[in-house]
Amino acid sequence: MTSHRPAGLLLTAAALAAACGCYDAREVAPGTWAVLGRRGAANSLVVRSEFGALVVDAGANLAAGEDLEAIAQKLTRKPVSYVVVTHPYGDRVFGCEAFLAAQIVAHENVRRELVDRWDEQVEFLDKTLGVPGAERVRRVLPNLTYSDRLTLHLGVKPEAPTAEVIHVGRAHTRSDSAVWLPGARVLFTGDLVLDGAVPYARDADLAAWRAALVRLARLEPKVVVPGRGEPGGPERIAAMRVFLDDLAVLAKTDNTPERGSDLEQRLRGYRRWTGYREFFETCLEAARRGTAPPGTARP
Repeated sequence: MTSHRPAGLLLTAAALAAACGCYDAREVAPGTWAVLGRRGAANSLVVRSEFGALVVDAGANLAAGEDLEAIAQKLTRKPVSYVVVTHPYGDRVFGCEAFLAAQIVAHENVRRELVDRWDEQVEFLDKTLGVPGAERVRRVLPNLTYSDRLTLHLGVKPEAPTAEVIHVGRAHTRSDSAVWLPGARVLFTGDLVLDGAVPYARDADLAAWRAALVRLARLEPKVVVPGRGEPGGPERIAAMRVFLDDLAVLAKTDNTPERGSDLEQRLRGYRRWTGYREFFETCLEAARRGTAPPGTARP
């Protein structure tokens, strides 16, 4: 992928990474930055608009949110006006405490999940992931919700660019959305797509997840910013579809692929992914389950 970074931004991104510790900012289109998580942090996106900065996903705790706010203000030279949350897991939500002056945007089911399962998210980030400060996080809920798709106009002129927040329904979690910048053809996927990382799939519906990836691929993005890992092109979506297909096969073979097969080679690669030991079994369980857990309504 060709970089759009001016030379000055290289210094800015390096300085921000050194100052904030957990993030590395990379310009993927004019006025649009992938903010890449390091040391276990998830990725975010920053977009400059006439009104202020748009941040997608707020980080896992107050410190991460404050880092993201500082990065967004440094890159855009504007305050943060909107924070979009792609799904209801704490590593995307708990940093919202740093953005109390912004509109916090999420699907209506995400807000409902956070109301009903907040304590569960706190426990998971605190005891399972060991996220510092998770047990002290302040509950900050989305204050702007949508039911299917939301268009954020990034200026007042007719030709102003837009950000499309697209709800794909149940997939990786009980409610997932992606953010699409049609003018720049940049797609931020949240954890619908990961690069070199195994997802936590406790709430996943793999069939719906794969359908969501097909839908996102039809947008024909030029740049795909995954929830974790490096930005790329449409091949990021294709690789995630292969991973989900492989899970379906492995679930039927008790995680024992045919010797010498392409699947066996790919499984060796998956074992090197971040989170394999912690989360791969949740992926196999989702594949064995096939659909949503019994008694769970599909959004």
